[in-house]
Amino acid sequence: MTLIVLLSSVSPSLQDNTCSTVREFNDYNATRSYPMPALSVGRVPEFEQLRKLDADDSEQWYLTSRFTKIGSSGNEGLTHVWVNTGDSNTTNIGSCVDITWTHSLGKFTFSKEVIERSVDDNGDCKTMLGEECVNALNEHYTRIAASAMYDGECPRGSDWNTTVPAACASLVGDNLKWNGGLFGSGSNLSSVYDNRTLANSSCDDVEPLNSTMHGAGGYGGSYNESIRFPAPVFWYFWPNNTSPGNSFPSSVNDFVHVEIKCMRPDEINEGSEVPPDAEALYNADGVEFASSGNDSSDGGNGGNGGNGGDDDNAASGIAGDARVYAVGSVFGTALFAALMMI
Repeated sequence: MTLIVLLSSVSPSLQDNTCSTVREFNDYNATRSYPMPALSVGRVPEFEQLRKLDADDSEQWYLTSRFTKIGSSGNEGLTHVWVNTGDSNTTNIGSCVDITWTHSLGKFTFSKEVIERSVDDNGDCKTMLGEECVNALNEHYTRIAASAMYDGECPRGSDWNTTVPAACASLVGDNLKWNGGLFGSGSNLSSVYDNRTLANSSCDDVEPLNSTMHGAGGYGGSYNESIRFPAPVFWYFWPNNTSPGNSFPSSVNDFVHVEIKCMRPDEINEGSEVPPDAEALYNADGVEFASSGNDSSDGGNGGNGGNGGDDDNAASGIAGDARVYAVGSVFGTALFAALMMI
């Protein structure tokens, strides 16, 4: 049975994962980056005290999915997701990400029809999830990003909305929860994996990363399926507007930014094994799929929270680059046992 684990870039409740996160970034098996607009912080003309996010045409950002094998089985590993912010000034920009799995615990979490068409998705999720669902997810996460802006942190606990929009019901069923569960993390766009950070984490044999790279958590899965099939990843960015006494206009949708991506690290590093093609994997004997519109899980539960950017150029409450603030129910209480088995 496929072993699934979940790690954040830094999860103090388990251990300091800084060294392993950076090592896995450098010693990866497969990767892929997807462009997104660069963001900058602007002001709102009618509300000068408020910040909003604007597109910065002078820069280009990238969202990266990178897989590294771990453990002794040779077929399991971790996919870390990253945001590369180039030379942008990311002060006062908060970032959060939610991820649901396409394959977990030995079965696909979508119907065979969805899995087949996911292979042709270019990263915008419109082929895999459908354009109507993607539009609804954009609206859904715009509202969540606005809430994060008001609170100054990524949503957590009862404030974390794990419900799938009704426009996506044909993918998940009437329960409106992702079949593979959901996990989220907050990424500090001001922290870096430089020599000082690595020294503070006692990383003796790890090469530092470019200061433009910011981790946003990691999740586990099998080598073949992680590379051949995309995972839906929902990124949202928001400005810090937590100063006391702030008042807001009736709509703040254009204050925030959302990226709906279906990401797979399918660019295989030299020397790494080339997996079977996708058709061979989903047509193999004994492969299981979720029924179309049939939910096999109750989604995610709220957990520990991570905060976004603030005026001190660091995310309050986040050690290092990210902290998991929720774990999809596909893991349950088996997380610690799974970690110990690697």
